[in-house]
Amino acid sequence: MMKKITRDSLRRLLGEVGYDIRENYQGEFWAVKYADETFPHDVVYTFSVDDEWLHVTGCAKGFGPAEGDEYAVLEVLNQMNMKRVDPVGFYLNCQPQFRHSIRLGQEMSEEYVKRDGIGFGAYCIHRSFVELYIILQSRGINTVSPF
Repeated sequence: MMKKITRDSLRRLLGEVGYDIRENYQGEFWAVKYADETFPHDVVYTFSVDDEWLHVTGCAKGFGPAEGDEYAVLEVLNQMNMKRVDPVGFYLNCQPQFRHSIRLGQEMSEEYVKRDGIGFGAYCIHRSFVELYIILQSRGINTVSPF
């Protein structure tokens, strides 16, 4: 059982799950799920911990609205957020993003963190991008961003 997740333990757990981990300038860990037949963009996952939370945030490289279609993306993200609690969709730096968070208890198993925090979070974020992509495509909204 773990009482706290440190940066070192998070790095180790991410490696055990099988992610090729890198670190960004803010000291967060990140990994990439490459484009596949379900979603034609790479999804970059950022993993971070604070005192009480483990956060998995995803953004998709090259995926966003064309100029003038930002409102349509915001509308779909809001509709998605109204239908479910997790992951939360938001729009930041001209890109739709999703975040999954789990509250860290006083004692938790490493399996819980790997399964429910890391694995389930990344899976839900990827599925959310697939859902957003399908909805936007069905509405004729261009989803290739110059960013």
